[in-house]
Amino acid sequence: MRESYTKGYLFIYGWQILSIILGLLSVFIVVPFLSSNKILYGIYSICISLTIFYNYADVGFLSAGQKYAAESYAKGDRTGEMSIISFTAFILFLFLGLISVLLFLIGLHPNWMIADLQAHRDVRIATLLIFILAFSFPIYACQRILVLIYAIRLEDYKFQRIVIIGNVLRILSALCFFSNGKYMVVEYFLVYQIIGAFVALYGIGDVKRRYSYSWSEFRRFFRFNRSVFNKVKRVAFVSLVLTVGWVFYYEIDQLAISRLLGAKQVAVYAIALAVLTMFRTFLGALYAPFISRFNHFIGLRDINGLNSFYKHIVNLLFPLATLPIIIVSMLAKAFIISWVGKEYDSSVFLVEIIVFTNILAFISYPSNPYLISRERVNCLYVLSMLTPLVFWIGILFTVNAYGLGAFVFWKVVAMILSGICSCFFVYKVMRERICHLSLELLKNYGLPLCFCVFLCFSARYLMVYEKNYIALGTNVLIMCVVFALSFLACLLTSRPLREYVYKLVKVI
Repeated sequence: MRESYTKGYLFIYGWQILSIILGLLSVFIVVPFLSSNKILYGIYSICISLTIFYNYADVGFLSAGQKYAAESYAKGDRTGEMSIISFTAFILFLFLGLISVLLFLIGLHPNWMIADLQAHRDVRIATLLIFILAFSFPIYACQRILVLIYAIRLEDYKFQRIVIIGNVLRILSALCFFSNGKYMVVEYFLVYQIIGAFVALYGIGDVKRRYSYSWSEFRRFFRFNRSVFNKVKRVAFVSLVLTVGWVFYYEIDQLAISRLLGAKQVAVYAIALAVLTMFRTFLGALYAPFISRFNHFIGLRDINGLNSFYKHIVNLLFPLATLPIIIVSMLAKAFIISWVGKEYDSSVFLVEIIVFTNILAFISYPSNPYLISRERVNCLYVLSMLTPLVFWIGILFTVNAYGLGAFVFWKVVAMILSGICSCFFVYKVMRERICHLSLELLKNYGLPLCFCVFLCFSARYLMVYEKNYIALGTNVLIMCVVFALSFLACLLTSRPLREYVYKLVKVI
C-alpha cells in the first residue's frame, strides 16, 4: 500500500474508532432508558426497523455509483464523476420519496404492522414515530450522497467528524428526554432527526468548500441520464439483488417476529439485534475504506494489484474481525445483565448465538465489494439468494417449535454458508486455491485464537453480574483487556501483521 493511501486509512480508522466509541456510548446510555418500558421499547424497535426501506431505497444504484464514480475519480474525470453522483442522487431521492408516501400510509394504521397494539397511547406513539420517519427522507438522502462523495476520495473521516458531533448531541438529548422518570420517546426521535438535518447541511457546505463542488452543475446533472443508466445498470441490478437478499436476511425478522410473536418478543430480540448491529457497524467501518480502493485498481486496470491487495486485507484484518466476535459471544451473559438488567436474561442466549453469525466476516465482508469490482454477476446472484432462502425456509419449518431460537439458529447457518461460498467464489475468480489462505491464516493466528478462548473462560470469573454503569464499565474493560492480550499474541505469531503495524507506527 502506498504511503498516501496508508495515511488515508489511518485518518479514516482514527475517526471511525471515535465514532464507534460514541455509538457504543449511545447504545449503552439510550437503550437502558428505552428498554425500561418493554412494550414501548418493542413499539419503538418495530417502528425504527422501518428505516430499512430508506437504507436500501437506492435499489442498487448507490453501490454502482460508488464503483464508477471512484473509477472516474482515479482517472481524474471530474465531469464523469459529477454525472454519476448526480444521477445516483436523483434515483435515491425518487425512491425515497415513494417510500415516504408508503410509510405515511402505514403510520395511519400502525396496527397493520404490530400484532398486539391495543392501547390508544401505544397507537398514537407508533403513528407519530412513523410520521417523523416518513418526513425525514431528505435527511437520509443527503447524508448518503455526502458519504459517497467523501468515500471515493478515501476521505470518509472528514464527514465522520461532523457525524461525531451529531452523535454527541443525540446522547445529550437522550439524557434530557429519559431522565427523572420521563419517557419522551417521540420527542427524542424528532430531535434525533433534526440533528441529522444540521449534520447534512454542514456536510453540503463542507463539500462545496473543500472539493470546489459546483452545486449548480450538480443540479444540471440531477436527472435521469440514459447514458449513465446504461453504464451502471448491470452492476446496479446485481447490487439490487444483493440488497434484497440482505434485507430479507438481516432486516425483515423484526417485522416477522412482531406479527408472529408480538411486541414483547421483539423487545427481547431487539437486545440481541442491537449487539449484532454494533458488530455490523464495526465490521462495515473496518472494511469500508477499501471498497473505493478496489475500484481504483479497476480504473487503473491493475488486476494483479487488486488480487494482492485483497489477500493482504483479509490476512491483516483477520484478528480485528474475529477476536471481538469470540470475546463478546463467550462473555455475553455478564455484559447483557450489566447493560439492560436480569429482566432481559432471555436475550443472553440469543446474543451468544447471533454474534457468532459474523465469525466468517473476515472473508464475507471484503468479498462482495471485490466481486462487484470484478463484475462477477453470477457469483453475486448465488450469494444474494443463498442466505435469505436458507434462513426463511428454516424459519418456516421450525418457528412454531422453537420461537425466537429458530430465528437465531438459522441466522448462524445461513451466514456460515454465505461465508464459505464467498471464499470459494473469490478464489475461483483469482484462480487460486482456498487452502493456501486457510493454511496461512491458521499458521499466523491459530494459537492466538486458542489463547483468546482460554482468556475468555478465565475472564468469566472476573465479570460483574449486576445492572449499573460501574459493572458495565468493569465488564467492558475486562473484555478490552482480553482483546488487547489476544491481539498482542497475534503480533507475536504473525510476521506480516508485525511488519504492517511497524509501518503504521513509522507513518504516524
